[in-house]
Amino acid sequence: MVGLQKSLGYDKIITVEPVGLSGGLALMWKDSYKVDVLSSDKRIIYVKVKMASISFFLTCVYGDPVKERRQDVCDHLTDIGLIREEAWLLAGLEKVVKECWGPDMIFRVALWTELTDADEVF
Repeated sequence: MVGLQKSLGYDKIITVEPVGLSGGLALMWKDSYKVDVLSSDKRIIYVKVKMASISFFLTCVYGDPVKERRQDVCDHLTDIGLIREEAWLLAGLEKVVKECWGPDMIFRVALWTELTDADEVF
């Protein structure tokens, strides 16, 4: 993974190794961003990002392939979301968001994307 990081031009990386044949996460960034890793586990990487005068929380998530354990991931994400008072970005599979909060949340995210210029945000 470090080879991929370097070939893509990123300075830093945090990884979560896959469990069995599925899962695994990687988050890469350049030194021009301040990234504090707050926590990580087998399904989630949770960081605080500072870019110039903008700061936000970012959670990268990979849902559990075992249906009976997916609620644990949803509960963890909900706990993270409830304690936030600053902007929070959730990055992961659309399926995870739908399972945790329903299809209406996907619509709200899509609407926000249409109403903002993503190039200006990031």
